[in-house]
Amino acid sequence: MSIPILALNLVQVLFGGNPLLTLRKYWPILALAMPIGGVVGYYADGVPQDTLVVVLGCMVVCFSLINLAQWVPKIPDRYDAPAQVVTGGVSGVVAGLTLLWAPPLMAYLLSRDSNRQEWIGVIGLLLGVGTVPVVLGYAANGSLSGSTLILSAAITVPAMIFQIGGELIGRRIKPDRFRRYLLMMFLVLGLGLLFRAFFT
Repeated sequence: MSIPILALNLVQVLFGGNPLLTLRKYWPILALAMPIGGVVGYYADGVPQDTLVVVLGCMVVCFSLINLAQWVPKIPDRYDAPAQVVTGGVSGVVAGLTLLWAPPLMAYLLSRDSNRQEWIGVIGLLLGVGTVPVVLGYAANGSLSGSTLILSAAITVPAMIFQIGGELIGRRIKPDRFRRYLLMMFLVLGLGLLFRAFFT
């Protein structure tokens, strides 16, 4: 998934407004997540895949359930800077291990009551730019090479088609419904990962 995640999130930046304003506001997350993600990504080759799948599945399921139950702690402005530091650190570790940045970032953005366009801009920019060192770490340790690299590049095309379609559909969905659908999707994803880890 390395190449599709990198490409799709960089394209998503175009749907999210001014990337320079986004970068100016959220640079602490990126400044921490990029180096941490690169280092963790390089050493992630030694972590058993089943362990990664279980950890990721549990994290996604818990996050989805908590937010679907509407238990979302709010982060006031005075605590935004330390919240970005924590988000950047956690995002870097999670991305380095699994390439899935979204749960920590979504938790932060939900707690800040960010609107839909800001979500798209922040997640697209941070995941796109922040994934670069992670992908480089995978390439350096040999995980992303040969047939894996070719397959990763090939599946970028259908992923891009569905992303553009999803963006057009998403513009017609009300913000509250958009948030609920997004969380339900993550819940299904997390349960699918746990099923894969324990029953396959």
